[in-house]
Parts: sequence; structure tokens; C-alpha cells
Amino acid sequence: MIKGVRTLKYGEIINVIGEIFREGETGTLLLQNEPAAKYLYFQGGQIIFAASNAPEDKFTQILLEEGKLKEEQLDMAMQKKGGKTIAKTLTELGFISSQDLLSSLISQVYRVAGSVIHWNEGAASFKPDVLPQGVARLPLSTQRLILDLSMSAENRQWALQIVGGMDKVISINKAEMDVAIGLPLSAEEEKVVRACDGKKTIEEVSGATGTDPFRALKLLIGLHVLGLAHPKRLIESVAGQVSPQASPAEDKHLDLSFLEQALPDRQEQAAPFELAASPQAEPQPETRPAEEPRPEFKVEKIEEKPFEPAKEVVQPPLFQPTFLPAE
Repeated sequence: MIKGVRTLKYGEIINVIGEIFREGETGTLLLQNEPAAKYLYFQGGQIIFAASNAPEDKFTQILLEEGKLKEEQLDMAMQKKGGKTIAKTLTELGFISSQDLLSSLISQVYRVAGSVIHWNEGAASFKPDVLPQGVARLPLSTQRLILDLSMSAENRQWALQIVGGMDKVISINKAEMDVAIGLPLSAEEEKVVRACDGKKTIEEVSGATGTDPFRALKLLIGLHVLGLAHPKRLIESVAGQVSPQASPAEDKHLDLSFLEQALPDRQEQAAPFELAASPQAEPQPETRPAEEPRPEFKVEKIEEKPFEPAKEVVQPPLFQPTFLPAE
């Protein structure tokens, strides 16, 4: 859940919407940058509507800009609307069609969210389970919105900082590729996605598909926000060589919890470096030095049978796997 107030910087709104989508949140996202106040409404992670106090964001302004509505028609509708919404009044008067209204409302969502991308200051806060009464649910795809917002970014430095450079390798597995292609994607975007085989850099993907490098980069940023594209993680070995499969094996050997279970009787009395002297390793008298016994150092309270001096015990390495059978 998006908690508290998040300070906005260039492009941050894309990550915020991505988090709401991935967590399936319902509620209102309030975006403030005085005097502007903008609202994005979500249901189950999907964006359903938007509002703004900025005149340029209103759907009526979009209709005027597109030439689908005239100023005098808008003035007449404002006078006659009474308790109705301006949208309903415009359609009842026949000034706009239902399709024009729907198109302008969707454009309003894009305009509200798109304007926040360029904010270098401001704040975002999410109000869970808070929606205006009777809010409409527009046929919108949050996934496609995130991609379109990412593609609309103009700051190259921001884009390069997100991925770390054009030499970054991006991988998309088969299942993620199927989801991405179903968003849907344009023919150019689909080529970029299919070229991300985990071996090519972003620059190589751009060259192989004939796509503008900046466009390819922004598309992959959008897919990364959606969790459908990932920088290829390679872990360097001790020798300095790259080994993609080194991580799981290293994590398994570093988990020493099995050592505690292997010493149920002596765990609380043994020193940390005596973990390797498990009951499996003790019955090997040929490895114990018999000379120079020092009775004063015998640990008779722990071992009922004679035991070698603690100082003389040859300790195996700390990380030697004691669960292996004795030689």
C-alpha cells in the first residue's frame, strides 16, 4: 500500500501508479503542486477516472481544442444544466455524442496523469478505499496507461538513470512476454519485446529492431515498472568472473541453521568454533593426537569418556558442511 506522503520528482508518478496497480489498490491518489490539485481514482489497481482543478485538464477544454464543441454551446449548457452534470447536459442537448464524451474523458485521464510526469516538486498521497460517490468507471487499462506515460517522457537523463545506461541487458521470460504482447502492443513495440532475450543490450535491441534507441528505452522502462522486464542480474565470483548461477549455491552454503539442529545436546555449552566437531566427526580416534595429555583441561562435565585437550583439537574450517558423511 502507498503510505504517507511521497515527494514527487520527474517521472515519479509512473512508479506510484505502478505500485497501485501491482498491489491492486482501491482509492484516490491525490497529487498536489500548488495551486494544482489533481486526482486519479483506482479500483482493484485499475484506474477508472481522473479530475483536476486546472482548467486545461477538463474534458470540456479537450472538446473545445478538438473542435467537437463550441464556446457558445458550452455557455448554453452551463446555463441549462441545473442539477445535472455538464457531461449529461451536453449529450442531452445534442452538442456532443456519447462517443465524443467517452473519448474526451479518457483523454482527460491521460492529460491529468501526463502533466504530473514533468513535475519536479509536489506531493502524492493515496487515500485507500476513498472514492467519490457515483464516480464513473472508464474502460481504461492501467498497464497501457503506464506504458504510454513512460513513452511520453522527454527527459533522456531520467530514462538513462532508471536502467543504468544503454548497455544494460534486459530479459523478458516467455510468460512475461505473452502478458506484454497482450496489453496490446504496437507492431514496433512487439518487435522490441521479442528481441529482449536476456543477451542483447538495449542498444543492440534497438539496432536489431530498427527502433529509435530512446523509444526502445522508454518502452522497457514501462515494462519494468509493470514487472514484465528485468535487468539481467549477474553475480561476480571471487575470481572476478561472471557467473549467473552462483547466487543460489552460495546462499545454500551460507545458511548454517542445520548446524544448530545437528548439535542438540552440546549446543548451549559448545563455543562458536566447536560447531564443526559434531557427533559425526568425533568417533575418529586416529585423528586425535594422543601425546602430552593435560588432565587439567579435560572437559569431564560434557564428555563421560576421555576427551582430548581443547587446545590440541584441530578445527576444520568454520563453513565446512558437517552434514556430509565422515570419510
